[in-house]
Amino acid sequence: MYQPSKSRYLLAAVFGTGLACSSLSADVFYGNEIRGDLLRGDTELDNFSEVATWRNPEYQWDFAGDGFADVDIRQASIRFDFSLADGVELNLSDPDGEFFGWVFTDVNDTLADFESVAMTNDHCPSGVDWSQVDAQVLNANQFYVDFGSMAADDFIVDGDRARVVMTFVPAPAGLMGFVGLGIGTRRRRH
Repeated sequence: MYQPSKSRYLLAAVFGTGLACSSLSADVFYGNEIRGDLLRGDTELDNFSEVATWRNPEYQWDFAGDGFADVDIRQASIRFDFSLADGVELNLSDPDGEFFGWVFTDVNDTLADFESVAMTNDHCPSGVDWSQVDAQVLNANQFYVDFGSMAADDFIVDGDRARVVMTFVPAPAGLMGFVGLGIGTRRRRH
């Protein structure tokens, strides 16, 4: 399991400051600012920060001439659409077992708290078993996907898609609802 250093939390807090944006719902990404940090171990390789929309992918993850993956933030998921050069088969596993992947952050704390995350096969002509890739919630506002934990004998091909599906902590029932229930059931004494 990925364990960020204390400096990683400080870095996330510094980058997490910014303008608040409105949210259509507390449990969908659309309209909320999401930050993605691509890491190998504790070294940041790249990052992006975007307000999630339904129109276009939020980021293009480049594989140094072998192709790219669109990082497309969806309602309650993030989809990786792989577009690879002809004949390229890509394996992202790390032979040393070091973390290699993405840490995603709800920048302005406008989403409901993250509860769980799971990798799924969205469309995978190569047969990669994405459910075996380590993806977990770090805290209420962060989760990660460790592509370095990919099986060494699995290879991504052009057209593969992987999806990270989120669940959110349900909002607590409003106190006013309980107060109203108590008032409505109170009997009058004579």
